[in-house]
Amino acid sequence: MVFLGKNDSDAKLQKLFVSEDKHKWGYFDIGEGIAPGAQEKMVWDPSTNTQSCTQWIKAEFSDGQESEPAQFNFCKDLDDPIIFH
Repeated sequence: MVFLGKNDSDAKLQKLFVSEDKHKWGYFDIGEGIAPGAQEKMVWDPSTNTQSCTQWIKAEFSDGQESEPAQFNFCKDLDDPIIFH
């Protein structure tokens, strides 16, 4: 599965976390991060293929701020980017 993530903040997005239950969080490898205003394609690791389509997602920024967790169904066609701010 693939989706787009857009950093709509003034700080670099440095970590992206996902969870089925909002208690145990995994993360995406986003390399050097996502610059303010930039959009990147995110690809789910094949090890998540047995997980639920419905996942919580949140971002951590270089200024220490964290976005509020939001729930998405990642099995649906996600043409629009998920915006993190």
